[in-house]
Amino acid sequence: MKITPLDIQHKTFQTQFRGYQPREVNQFLDELAESVEELIRENTMLRDKLLTRDDELSQLKQAESTLTNTLHATHHRPPPHPPPPPAPKRSRST
Repeated sequence: MKITPLDIQHKTFQTQFRGYQPREVNQFLDELAESVEELIRENTMLRDKLLTRDDELSQLKQAESTLTNTLHATHHRPPPHPPPPPAPKRSRST
């Protein structure tokens, strides 16, 4: 069972002779509820950041894969044929 900040704030205890001071217990429960609420907000924010980073990482891995495949294709391609030699120059006779 998950305990929410509201569960903490609405929790009541029975009192007995020589029991805890109700005001101190309520104050502590209020502080505890605030702390739990802050932790929940922080956890949500960090989860959102993690999802964003996971998306960025996925995009970078895709780009890396594309670059690697391009490099491999270029590296394993046979060299181009050399250009044909220039035609011999004809001399002009007059």
